[in-house]
Amino acid sequence: MTCEEIKKRIVERILSATAVGDPAMNEHLRACDDCRGFAERVRAQQEQLQGLARTMDSRIRDNQARILEQFNGLGRVRPSPTIPIWRKIMKNQWTRWSAAAALLIAVLLLVYVLPMGGSSVVFADVLNKMRVNSYTFELTYYVDNAEWKGLPIQGSVLEPGRMRMDCPTTPGLGAISSIMDAKSGKCLILFHQQKAAELLTNPVPNRNSGGGGFAAFISGPVKELWNLRDGTEKNLGKKTLDGVEVEGFEVHLEDQGDIPRDEALQYDIQIWADAKTAIPVLVEMAMKVRDGSDQAVRWIMNRFQLDVQLDESLFKMEPPAGYTLSHQKELKEVVHRGDASPQGRIVVDAVALAADKKLDEALAKLRTVDWSKPVVFEGTSYIFTMTEKQYITLKPDDQKKVIETGLSDAAVIKQIARTIREKARPMIEARQYDKAEPLLKAGEQLGVLLTKDSERMIIVRLVGIAVQKMMLDDLGKLYESQGKTDLQQKAAQRLQAVQAEGDAIKKAATGK
Repeated sequence: MTCEEIKKRIVERILSATAVGDPAMNEHLRACDDCRGFAERVRAQQEQLQGLARTMDSRIRDNQARILEQFNGLGRVRPSPTIPIWRKIMKNQWTRWSAAAALLIAVLLLVYVLPMGGSSVVFADVLNKMRVNSYTFELTYYVDNAEWKGLPIQGSVLEPGRMRMDCPTTPGLGAISSIMDAKSGKCLILFHQQKAAELLTNPVPNRNSGGGGFAAFISGPVKELWNLRDGTEKNLGKKTLDGVEVEGFEVHLEDQGDIPRDEALQYDIQIWADAKTAIPVLVEMAMKVRDGSDQAVRWIMNRFQLDVQLDESLFKMEPPAGYTLSHQKELKEVVHRGDASPQGRIVVDAVALAADKKLDEALAKLRTVDWSKPVVFEGTSYIFTMTEKQYITLKPDDQKKVIETGLSDAAVIKQIARTIREKARPMIEARQYDKAEPLLKAGEQLGVLLTKDSERMIIVRLVGIAVQKMMLDDLGKLYESQGKTDLQQKAAQRLQAVQAEGDAIKKAATGK
């Protein structure tokens, strides 16, 4: 038997759905790669056609009346005998699939070719587009009667329940990404500037507070869209948006359950979709507290791109390489327990004296530090040792302890700097340079201790910058009064460098 004859038999056997054995053909297929590949392709195509026919069978039975009415409106079909005939055809499985596949062509012509002004998308089709497709969109938000408006957020949905929101530079935090998996109730927040990550379970739903509130705030609109149900909508009719004919639907939702009324939310949602394809074009959502307040947060979602190829790795619930996972460790796991150096102990003692309001004693102690020797601190001196990454890894209670201690010590150090300035300026005016200069230099070095490690906590580094600027400004005046031009220029250069460092820290922290 030739290959052409074998291929004819292959087609006949697959299309007839028979499993009758054909020894000659089977033997040929074992030996012939070309015919065997042809058989696999024909079988795959037939399975695709049957699957499509099954889908059409279901949809046609649901929508046949509407289709026939549309044909009737064009004067092309008489509807009366068609439904009984269709039901008779559908009694047989194979004829049902063939008829459905044939009618597919007619339906496609009806929907996409014939100029039918009365065609309408179904809300269920719009929801389906937003649940089963991978897509991207742009989201913006603003608050009624407020002067500010949120910067555009780039949203991506990989599959139902999995999404990623990429926020632009945020004051104090930089760029942030939020990755959510609604099925597991987990959310991973990435703080790109700090190379930090926070893993949350069931983010706070109704408050924009902390990582949980942030995640719920920016992802809420998408989750609400996933919760919508067909049959709850009000049809808003058609209009044109950016040259596209769209059809609108409106849905009202409210939080359910035992949520306090001043926390429960209500949503008024309008969805405008392409009148031909059911692809969403614009979603507008007003979110307000269900306590009678008129002020609302308004969300706008647009620029939808469906069926895009999205990188699976962007939706992983694991921090990227180099990112520190927050809230994992206790202080005892982070703090370095090594001994402080003699100079380090003197500095700690001086800060302790100042905290007890013994500022003169604190300054006297500080003047005894030999800054040419190592100044090393024991780990519990958080303001001098804790890095930003270490702080991020701490559990919330330990973070609170560190930040409270650090802020208290920072306030004491700033008071030391102000006291040095108050004492040094009269000394400069009285030309007591030998007394003023050691004080100002000690204050400058105290500031340097807070900034010499670029990994130190940002708030601590900014305090160090402020202290150095105060001391260098007065040192410049001291050298100017003495006529020491070289030293005055060096102080000015150090002041300029410190100012630039402070500006860089602030820009990195705020994006400004």
